[in-house]
Amino acid sequence: MGMSAGADQSELAAGASALSPPSATARFLGGPPLVGFLGNQFTVLRALTVVAILLAMAIALAPPPARRCPHQA
Repeated sequence: MGMSAGADQSELAAGASALSPPSATARFLGGPPLVGFLGNQFTVLRALTVVAILLAMAIALAPPPARRCPHQA
């Protein structure tokens, strides 16, 4: 979604596309150890509750999808 959003603005497309893979790799490699650390320090349920809260915040802050005319390709 980040690459798609960056590509919507042609003047920012190259920079946004270049930053997407490193940030996705950082999240992929950093997220599970962070959840494991929280689970070790507290409980697994509390660690997953943090993940659920962050997910709910991301959904709440995300803009609504754009409506497209049904006749556009």
